[in-house]
Amino acid sequence: MAEALFRTQGLQKRFNALLATDNVGIDVHPKEIHALIGPNGAGKSTLVNLISGHLVPDSGTIELAGVRLDRLPPHERVKAGLSRCFQVSSIFRGVSVLQNLYLAVQANTDRPLTAWERRKVRDAKLAGRAHELAERVGLERNLTALAGELPHGAQRQLDVALALASNPKLLLLDEPMAGMGPDESERMSHLIEELASSMAIVLIEHDMEAVFRLADRVSVLVNGKVLASGSPASIREDALVRAVYLGTEESA
Repeated sequence: MAEALFRTQGLQKRFNALLATDNVGIDVHPKEIHALIGPNGAGKSTLVNLISGHLVPDSGTIELAGVRLDRLPPHERVKAGLSRCFQVSSIFRGVSVLQNLYLAVQANTDRPLTAWERRKVRDAKLAGRAHELAERVGLERNLTALAGELPHGAQRQLDVALALASNPKLLLLDEPMAGMGPDESERMSHLIEELASSMAIVLIEHDMEAVFRLADRVSVLVNGKVLASGSPASIREDALVRAVYLGTEESA
């Protein structure tokens, strides 16, 4: 197996008496989908917030492609190749899909637009990139639609497109299928599979059917610790994992 692209080691975060992340070590390989699962309160959101820089670890290291992320603020982590989609879509609801994409592309370019370019939106390079992102997530027919008026699943697709504007090496997807119907979940699953052909993905998801279909490896968090980590088949068959999580989750 290829050397890990991303890893955490000895990661800890305490909130007063609660040890929310307890010596967590995970690794993700290039073009791998690594799923994080576990019951509510297991520490999944805390771990993702530590990785993305929205929380500061008490100890431990976070590394992406040889760069120590735990020493960097969130925007510098983006420059280093990390991008994240939150549980709630962080889109600009009052403007069109295309304008959302222009803004995201512009935010990730070194050259500022002139006032005329901002007003007329004529920069060919930015336009091409925005259209490319729309097509990649399946929104090429929704470019003029107001983002806030899109169906829930399409808003999540747009959120992913905005995260892709920075050309990430590692994409964090925090419950991308939450609130979706079967058709929307299927579209998102296909999108995640396609994205994994060019980047590594850390996936937090409660839909166990999607997790076991998509993931190359699965790590189970319980009480802030990694209880088990391995292939989907090994995790599904793990007696301890079934006892503390999967048995209840799969029967729900």
